[in-house]
Amino acid sequence: MLASDSHDTGKIINGGIPLRSRRRIKLAFTIVALVSLSSLYFLGQSSNFSSVRSKIWPTDIIPGVFGPGRNATWDARALEVKHAFQRGYRQYEKIAFPNDELRPMFNGSINNFNFWGVTAIDSIDTMILMGLDDEYQRAKDHVSYTDFSYTKADGVPFFETVIRYLGGLLSAYHLTQDQIFLSAADQVGKGLLPAFDTQSRLPSFAVDWVRHTPKDGWLPGQINLAEMASCQLEYKYLAHLTHRSDYFTK
Repeated sequence: MLASDSHDTGKIINGGIPLRSRRRIKLAFTIVALVSLSSLYFLGQSSNFSSVRSKIWPTDIIPGVFGPGRNATWDARALEVKHAFQRGYRQYEKIAFPNDELRPMFNGSINNFNFWGVTAIDSIDTMILMGLDDEYQRAKDHVSYTDFSYTKADGVPFFETVIRYLGGLLSAYHLTQDQIFLSAADQVGKGLLPAFDTQSRLPSFAVDWVRHTPKDGWLPGQINLAEMASCQLEYKYLAHLTHRSDYFTK
């Protein structure tokens, strides 16, 4: 802590740095910053700057990333990504749908996230962005007949349900404005609210979907930072869309 008396500028209080020294350090940093910015400016104005830049970042060794072939290169790469998604998702549809996930090593499926078909719902926004109309329509139909008020699961994990179901449904609604996705998101968001009924008001690991109560995970009474803090974007957007204050205040 620094002394408030201006006559004690050289005095150290409680192990702090003297005010005079702090001013000198601040002045030194200011000078260094000004010199650096000036150097960058004059380097940019120099006629030799392009040759300097080419030595630092030689574009000729990265064909297709720069220059006339850039768009064709990125389009081809985008198409490969699209094909990779289609190959993976078609195997999920063929073997695992409408279960949660594909188990490729066993040529089977698993329901570890609420029995609601998490892979399909989490992939809808990707289908929209990639223009996969057939896959999108099948996933949309799946959302329309899924009863999110019921699950066979012992508990609904808060974190995974928020980022994959709630996030997936809200993203789909944002891209399509289709009420089916917002209605489903509202149902899931409302069902997860009991997670906040804890002593600390921080969300529990899971929710008992039948009793509507918080449910502990593998560490009773504890939740890690990522899980408890990764719900703000989804819930604030849901509050904005539905005008439900509890989505925001919880």
